[in-house]
Amino acid sequence: MWKSRIEDNGKGITPEEMKTLFEPKFVAEDGRIRTRWGLATSRQILLQHQGQLDLKSTPGKGTSVKVLLPVRELRETGEEK
Repeated sequence: MWKSRIEDNGKGITPEEMKTLFEPKFVAEDGRIRTRWGLATSRQILLQHQGQLDLKSTPGKGTSVKVLLPVRELRETGEEK
């Protein structure tokens, strides 16, 4: 598996926000409908390629996102095995 990890020490994500994080549309605190097309689309692409996403966050401490994608071997001709 190929791995990539991104971390920050920002405000973090609350458990309530985590429940809707990958939904393309959600209702914000101000009552308005907001969109997160980028997160929803990215997650869907990752899952379609048999990848995994590990997201951990602690409010007030930050967030860690780890992306795992399967690695396919190529023959010397450049074709997949």
